[in-house]
Amino acid sequence: MNESALHRVSIVIPVYGGEKTLPTLIKEITPLTLMQTTPGGVRYVVCEVILVHDCGPDQSDRVLEDLEAQHSFVRPIWLSKNYGQHAATMAGMASATGDWVATIDEDGQQDPADIGMMLDYAMSSSLQLVYAQPTNPPPHGWLRNTLSRIAKTIAAKTLGNSQMSKFNSFRLVDGEIARTLAAYCGNGVYLDVGLFWIAGRIGNCPIRLRNE
Repeated sequence: MNESALHRVSIVIPVYGGEKTLPTLIKEITPLTLMQTTPGGVRYVVCEVILVHDCGPDQSDRVLEDLEAQHSFVRPIWLSKNYGQHAATMAGMASATGDWVATIDEDGQQDPADIGMMLDYAMSSSLQLVYAQPTNPPPHGWLRNTLSRIAKTIAAKTLGNSQMSKFNSFRLVDGEIARTLAAYCGNGVYLDVGLFWIAGRIGNCPIRLRNE
């Protein structure tokens, strides 16, 4: 991909309990909808933010409606029931139009401004998929951290690929790969397993996480 071109980035956010956090997250993303230049000199712009409503227990649906009314770049997708984070993310990928698709959580621990660093990493190493690699301990409770480690270990051993233990919900994916995955994988496919099937050039970019 041409480094001198303006790279269009779609951000996909699966929404389950984002009633309190989404307005702040969208406020942080808003400046990125104007042309940005990464530290490495790559030009990019966030062309859309796709909020996938996964039918959580709070009033995120009302927040999505308000954000759509306030911001032309916000695009809600409404799922019929709760399908889980991976299926919701793939639903957003299917609708994304950008050259790149960034996936982030709704809780604010991942800084959308770090997308620029991940794009630099992708461009400099000709990667199709970049995972954030946290440089600090995950800012979650012990139970969530433990379950996450167990899931990654099982995935790595099952697939015989140690790189699977390094996956993260903060990802930057080549847009064509994201759309291909979403088109051909059903909701029973674990998202990162599908990405490892399709993407041949994968890397990890050091990123510092924030508190939720």
